Amino acid sequence: LSEAPAVAELLAGRHYAQVDQTGQGLSLDATMLVAEFCFGLMLRREQVALIRRFLSAARGGSAEERGICHQMHMGQGKTTVVTPVLCLMLADGSRLVSCCTPAPLLDFSRAMLRERLSCPVIKRAVLTFAFDRAVRPDQAALRKLEAARSGRAVVVTSPGGLKSVLL
Repeated sequence: LSEAPAVAELLAGRHYAQVDQTGQGLSLDATMLVAEFCFGLMLRREQVALIRRFLSAARGGSAEERGICHQMHMGQGKTTVVTPVLCLMLADGSRLVSCCTPAPLLDFSRAMLRERLSCPVIKRAVLTFAFDRAVRPDQAALRKLEAARSGRAVVVTSPGGLKSVLL
């Protein structure tokens, strides 16, 4: 067995860690470090940059930044890395975090979020928002969404579910 892969992993840079202005200290995003540990992966530079871009938009960037969209190719970590890290970082109890995914991918996306967010260190519930035009929104549904927000849960839904609420 070769030690090269283990050594490379240990020496790899953490793209969410930065030397401070004085050059004497180091600052890092502890949530990304915990995500790496809990998810059993290493965040790539492009993933960290994209996560930071979305966080900036979600946390009140300029009007142009708030409605951002980014296309990623298959295998770049949309469902397995970027989405779970964003959900972890945004589901802080002050906002409702929802993950809208195409209906055919709903089960896979929900399962991946549950797998990633079930680590005892970061435990987050992953709930499904199923809604259709035949159902009228009521106070019970609103209370469930409020409980999800305050409980730092992630709500998974499809575009059809969201559209049904609006209609």
